[in-house]
Amino acid sequence: MSKKKTKQIKPNIIEKQKYLKTYLLQKRFTLKDLKCEVILIMCDMLIDNYLNAEESGESEELIENLSINEKNLIFNNMKSLQKDIQKSILTIDKIQYIINNQQKDKKSLSKAKLIDSSHYFYNLCAEKLKFSIIAKTNDTESLKWIPDLIVILLIQDMKERGYSFNKFKFIDEYDLDKLFSIYLNTNILLKKKNKITLFSKEKTIINIMENVSLDIVEELIKSKYK
Repeated sequence: MSKKKTKQIKPNIIEKQKYLKTYLLQKRFTLKDLKCEVILIMCDMLIDNYLNAEESGESEELIENLSINEKNLIFNNMKSLQKDIQKSILTIDKIQYIINNQQKDKKSLSKAKLIDSSHYFYNLCAEKLKFSIIAKTNDTESLKWIPDLIVILLIQDMKERGYSFNKFKFIDEYDLDKLFSIYLNTNILLKKKNKITLFSKEKTIINIMENVSLDIVEELIKSKYK
C-alpha cells in the first residue's frame, strides 16, 4: 500500500510561525486581535491620505452636497481617530523602519522577525486596496477613492464578521454609524441624480468604496501568515 505524500513545510515557515506565536503571546493577542490591529494600521495610512489632501486643499470633490458641518464632523473625527490609533499601534512607517534596519544587530533582527506578520498582512491589504480600486473604477491613471469612508467601512466590516476591537477600546468612543449615515444620505442623492436603480450596472463612488472595503477585509480574514 502506497503511503500518502505530505507536503514538507519549509524551515522558514516553521520559524515564522514560531515568531508569530511569540509575538501574540507578548501582546496577549489572538490572531483575530492582530488582524484588527492591521486594519488600524491601514486606517492610519488612509487617514494620512485624507488629512493631507484636505489640509493641502487638493481633495477631490467626489461626494457632493456635504454641508460644512458634515465636512467638519468627518475631518475632526478622522483627526482624533488617527491620534488614538497612533497611540496604540506601530505605524507602517515605523514597521518599515524596523524591517529595513534588521541587520544592525541581533536585537534588531529579532524585533523585525516579531513584527514581520503585521508587515505581511498589511502588504496584503495595501495591494488589495490598489487592485480593487483600479478594477472597480477602471482607471489606472487617476485613482478615485474616498479614504475616510474606507476607514469607517473597514472597521464596520471587520465587526460584522465577528472581529472585536476589544484590545482597542477607543474605537467604541467613535460613532461610526453616525459618520457613515452622512455618506449613506449622500449616496441616495447620487443615485437619484445619476438615475441609478437597484438593477443598474453603474455604481456610485460610495458603493464602489463599500466593495473595496469588503475585498480588503475578506482578503485579510482568509489569509494565513507564510
